[in-house]
Amino acid sequence: MIPLPFAYAEIHYRLPWLAPAYYRSMPEIVTDLPTRYVVRSGRGLPVVMIVKDAHKFPVTIHRVTACILQSGKTERINFEIEQAFDAPYRSVMLYINSKRLRVDRMAYVSMRIECTIDGNEHTFFNDNYPGLNWAPYRCFISSEPLPYPDGWHAGDPHVHTNFTDDQVEFGADIQTTREMAKAMGLDWFFVTDHSYDLDDREGDCLRNDPALPKWNRMKAEVQRFDSPECRIVHGEEASIGNMYGENVHLLAVNRDGFIYGSGDSAERWLENKPQQLLSNLKSEANELLIAAHPFERVPILQRLLIRRGNWQLYDFDAAGIRHLQCINSATRSDIIESILHWRDMLLTGRRFYLLAGNDSHGNFNIMRQIRVPFLKLFSSRKQTFGKMTTVFRLESNDPVEGIRAGEMIVTNGPFIKFQMGKGENAVHIGQTMKARRERLFFEVITSKEFGRVTRVDLLIGDVNRGKERRIINPDNRKKIAPPNHGYLRMELRTRNGGFAATNPIWIES
Repeated sequence: MIPLPFAYAEIHYRLPWLAPAYYRSMPEIVTDLPTRYVVRSGRGLPVVMIVKDAHKFPVTIHRVTACILQSGKTERINFEIEQAFDAPYRSVMLYINSKRLRVDRMAYVSMRIECTIDGNEHTFFNDNYPGLNWAPYRCFISSEPLPYPDGWHAGDPHVHTNFTDDQVEFGADIQTTREMAKAMGLDWFFVTDHSYDLDDREGDCLRNDPALPKWNRMKAEVQRFDSPECRIVHGEEASIGNMYGENVHLLAVNRDGFIYGSGDSAERWLENKPQQLLSNLKSEANELLIAAHPFERVPILQRLLIRRGNWQLYDFDAAGIRHLQCINSATRSDIIESILHWRDMLLTGRRFYLLAGNDSHGNFNIMRQIRVPFLKLFSSRKQTFGKMTTVFRLESNDPVEGIRAGEMIVTNGPFIKFQMGKGENAVHIGQTMKARRERLFFEVITSKEFGRVTRVDLLIGDVNRGKERRIINPDNRKKIAPPNHGYLRMELRTRNGGFAATNPIWIES
């Protein structure tokens, strides 16, 4: 089995003749918390403790202690648990009272876990993964909600839960993910677990069940925890074939039918061909199809062993896909590179809408992953839930319809929108305008978390010339002469690393 995605690492998978160096005869014990907490959002700062595989290795958790460092002062909060765990998966939510936190500043939190396994006392910090570089969690305690006007709704379109569960990874449950979303001030998220996990038998990741019990149970749980305040929509990250017969990933959201795809699951060696091609995919009326991380570099081993590949222009056209989750990580270099790829596609004259997600596999603050199979784990802060978001405008919090409508931005926090013209003749993001001189109107909003706005860019794409022109800090109400065929879009940067980018206004002669 090849470790592919980013997830809480499964430490118990072994071959008959080989056990990993990180194998331990104990359950996985993981704590986690969000990267942002909006104080007015709920009961307190949520901390989740996940205990997995305790049916194989029973454990008693005695006490969990939160150590909080803010502004040079340290405070400790004890949670007396005293519970025995013996189930395949269990999560416990702990809440740190908001009154114990200082607002509008970073909190550094570490979790001390005291437990008994097989009669032996153990103490762990944050998790019990061997060989990881230990570091405290970082969470910004915000007194303000995210700075979006009424009618704009922020969320994460690419989220894995504990229905992604196999030899090398697992995620957090849907209810826990909802609690984290609410704490962060998010309005929605899509549950997009792997197709090659959703077709498994319950409790057996190597055997399939044509009745699809995991797929059906996932949809039922989504329906159970969905609410108007935090919309949750079911989906899958389907492995499907591109024009070269390579495996690429498609987010199929709000689709009734299941897309079978196990070509890159590594469940059976050398059986790595896609089960169907994008060009043969039959669409449904209410679904939303999104290309998942279409520009991500595929490692050579994954190309050779599991036939992983990249999306091609033909694939988008053949399947009629116009929504691209180009941004799959919150690191600045990844964001810039992804937007440049998207720009090059826009300059071909096609209309593609930009989405941002995180591909988080239960990671809320720190990502734990297998680096070298059977040898080494590692952790980073690269892909965590809700770090980059897609924000759409719609009167109701309906993420499928909002994304279809096209008036949306991507951001790690701050806000920007623009329009051309005013009144009844105004043209908004996602709409089309004629090639005529028109006034630019834009609005930017930031908060204490992201700091003041340092730069605003207007990008003018000319399809006929194959070039994009940048105007730095344009004047509001400035008259703009657009090209005959192209687009306008905008970007924003703030002092504390905030970034936002709009989708285009399209221009035609």
